[in-house]
Amino acid sequence: MTTFRSRVIEAGYRHWLVVALLVVGCIWLGHILGEAKIWRVAHSRVYGFLQRLDPRQPGSLRTALVLIEDEEYWKGRLAGRAPTKRDYLAQLVRALDAANAAVIAIDFDLRSPAPDGSLVAHPDYYAETSAFVNAVRDVSTNRAVVLPRTLGRGPNGGYVAESAIYDGPDSKLVARSESVDTNLYEGYIEGAFDLRRIPSPVNLRSGRELAPFSLAIVSAYDQQLAIQRRKAGRTAFPFSSFIAPSQFITLSADTLLKSHPRELSDLAHKIVIIGARWHSLGYNRGALVDSHLTPVGYLQGAFVHANYVEALLQGRAVAPLRPAVLFVIEGFLVWIVAFLVVTQGPMGKVATALIACLAFILANYFLLQNFGLYADFLAPLLFIGADALIDGFLLDPRKVKDVHDGTG
Repeated sequence: MTTFRSRVIEAGYRHWLVVALLVVGCIWLGHILGEAKIWRVAHSRVYGFLQRLDPRQPGSLRTALVLIEDEEYWKGRLAGRAPTKRDYLAQLVRALDAANAAVIAIDFDLRSPAPDGSLVAHPDYYAETSAFVNAVRDVSTNRAVVLPRTLGRGPNGGYVAESAIYDGPDSKLVARSESVDTNLYEGYIEGAFDLRRIPSPVNLRSGRELAPFSLAIVSAYDQQLAIQRRKAGRTAFPFSSFIAPSQFITLSADTLLKSHPRELSDLAHKIVIIGARWHSLGYNRGALVDSHLTPVGYLQGAFVHANYVEALLQGRAVAPLRPAVLFVIEGFLVWIVAFLVVTQGPMGKVATALIACLAFILANYFLLQNFGLYADFLAPLLFIGADALIDGFLLDPRKVKDVHDGTG
């Protein structure tokens, strides 16, 4: 009977040298591929599956959404225009003020035609831009308003804040900083490279720190809580928990404008994000605009920000394992798989690979539930496939032995 020790010895130094190279190569390749879009779908689905297993349900949601939909955008007075009519956004801001929303966040691209600010707003849109700026200025005397900012890259690298339509000398709105006492906040609306992760603050070339849109919203709602979350997110992008759109209070822009404030009690004292949910090619034609792949399916940007906000408010952001810790864990798991695989025949290798894949999923579930940590175990999975291929077809100890004996 072949023992585990004899099989390990029988594999020979050549096999274990290849295994050592595979360990290093797969861990390196796993981290490279982890940054590539090709794995995003698989990662999102696995992460979503693990979240569905979580017995803990999110608490009462403090975020609601007002969305401009097909009816307003294609058939209403927005007339399918890009950029979206700013005086219409102004009406929404004033309506939410009347509805007594706690925070009003505007998830629209309001960048200037020229990112450097040489043209802040086109003259054709001056009147409506002025209406928007005046609405924001008036409403911010009563409650917090969060403005969107877009990021660009400077000529020599580094982030720069692109000019926005509210930056004009006659209409400039001063967003909150450490030295300004105001109800105006701003945050950048671009997502992280991996939308499962909440974006972190960035340092601009000007020396100013700019918060992501979701953290700016939390700052407007609860400044002390935002400071805590900001500290936690400096070293790594935390993973967000995700909530299905059906769980959020959602109202169409048309309904908001046609309703009396007394009929909008569901929005009172809540964070309300104004966003887009119309189809790109016409009324009910084409894909929905601003759609992004998340662990709960494709969501519009406003829902993505709402999920980040709720994760930060409820403490449901999951920390990623540190790279050094992940490297050690992956290396340990890979070597265990290597020793298990070498003791198996062809069918045993397949069974071991499947069991190992399940074990990695269970390990992640254990980390999520007990330590609030998450890791993409891509390197061990790469190793399973590569080792099974090489060991099964190129370096199978029995085949090598048969060749040496002259029986192969």
